[in-house]
Amino acid sequence: MKISLPFLWLGMVLLLSSFPLKAQNNFFNNNGLPLKSLESPAFGQDILIHDMPDRNQHNVKVCSAFNGWLYAAYSYIDSYFGDISLCLLKSTNNGISWEVLGEGGTGETFSFATKIELLVCGNNLSNLKIFLGYAFQDTIMGMVGAHLSRYNAEPFEYEAALFPDQYTCDISIASDYLFPTNNSNPFSLAMLFSKEGSHGHDSLIFRYSNDGGVTFPVRNIVAISNQFVHKVALDYGRSPSESNGRYFAAWEEQNNLNAPYGHIYTAHSSSNPVNPFSTHICLDSLDPSTLNKVRNPVIACQQSDADNDSLNLSEVVMFEKSLPVSPYHNLKGYYNLQAAKSNHFRNFIAVPASHYVIQPDISFNPFSSNFMLTYFDSTTQKLPYFTKNVNLPDPNTWTQMTSGYNDNGNMTSPHPSIRLKYDDQEAMFSWSGTRPNNNGVALYDATNSTYNGIPETNMQENVRFYGASPNPCHTNTTIRFDLFNPEHVTISLFNDLGKSEGIIADQIFPVGNNKVNIDVSKLSPGVDYYSFKAGMYSSSGKIVVY
Repeated sequence: MKISLPFLWLGMVLLLSSFPLKAQNNFFNNNGLPLKSLESPAFGQDILIHDMPDRNQHNVKVCSAFNGWLYAAYSYIDSYFGDISLCLLKSTNNGISWEVLGEGGTGETFSFATKIELLVCGNNLSNLKIFLGYAFQDTIMGMVGAHLSRYNAEPFEYEAALFPDQYTCDISIASDYLFPTNNSNPFSLAMLFSKEGSHGHDSLIFRYSNDGGVTFPVRNIVAISNQFVHKVALDYGRSPSESNGRYFAAWEEQNNLNAPYGHIYTAHSSSNPVNPFSTHICLDSLDPSTLNKVRNPVIACQQSDADNDSLNLSEVVMFEKSLPVSPYHNLKGYYNLQAAKSNHFRNFIAVPASHYVIQPDISFNPFSSNFMLTYFDSTTQKLPYFTKNVNLPDPNTWTQMTSGYNDNGNMTSPHPSIRLKYDDQEAMFSWSGTRPNNNGVALYDATNSTYNGIPETNMQENVRFYGASPNPCHTNTTIRFDLFNPEHVTISLFNDLGKSEGIIADQIFPVGNNKVNIDVSKLSPGVDYYSFKAGMYSSSGKIVVY
């Protein structure tokens, strides 16, 4: 038997607290020096989201709103009541400091959270919504359940519990708000969840809302199985040739509850999100070496205003694959360049098989047309970051952006998450590190993160200057600075011989946070230099173009 308790009480408790927190950084190294490899100077030090040493923080998720605000959530066990508790936070300054929007217990005692789902949708403050959900398992009877709630973002307030069906095993949510479907207003929201059925027949259910998660008139059965349907993943895909958009699902089926591995399937909504799902494809059956030796699927789909080279949209599904020499795992992937029209999946291996590699996560960046991949390399205690073009040329070779964006190792189960930071149009990461007392700790970093504890500040001139990031860069980089008074700002670019490559900015900038984008796509690889002047304040630095 599986249970599913109301999420309303948690929603009310989350409204009871709201206070600012200063993010902590570099909490293991007393000397303040990062342990980052030289290949990744674009990443700042790890940011500790919520400094609560007595809390065992897990299932960390961070997502970005349209305006660059960040929202974070994690789970922990309340030390007094012993139930699963959630904490929801917000940052308006790129993760440097965080405000607790709410925290509280769920009422699920003798249980632990297996997953957190966090999504922020909307294209302006009036329709900005937060969707927070979790899946859990009872530690005594093995019972499971899941809940999902909707919150208004500005002002923050609880709105409604969006219950999946009873006896839910796992849940995943996705939205089209960056590239809306034709009938969504202001955006659509979809949930995919696995459900225990009678006589061992589990099912996979898709529910769809075209009014921003207010009502869910569509309920489609994606699959009914005589196996156990557990881990699920959902994403949205769209391109001009498929302007109606589709939701794409991946899930795991096991022969029994204790089986370490199973099968990975995928399917998608047909023609548009309200239609039934396509025939599901068993991906591991396409390669005899992976059959029934896989687990933990993740999925990402192209969603953009441009078709891929196949005049369609791309889908990528990744999962853990058991290797012959136990207990090693590798990451296996399948991709389809005509995902909306065909079932022509091709396999690839993005990571060498020499390490114990687990817990992948993948997302799509519509601004660079790249898939973004991260995972936990438990052999090196690193969280690498890779990218691959939407057309997946030479699919077994992905571009390594860094061998590890985390500063500190000593991780047991970080479950890294990679998402798009919309204002920077780059990747951001969240994961659960391990404190010296073995408690988990919620951590954050981003491709464009420049936070190193104390920004370069000249209080006499009222300028806080953050420099250029990402750096190294390939297509663009951004100069960031804060002004405490309006100032005339000049930014110039020079090559390594001192020859001018142009004036990037020459104008008056207002009080507050400012940023200036520099297009480096036409520059030759190598080192260039910039000069920055605001009033009487000046600074300079290098930009490495690759």
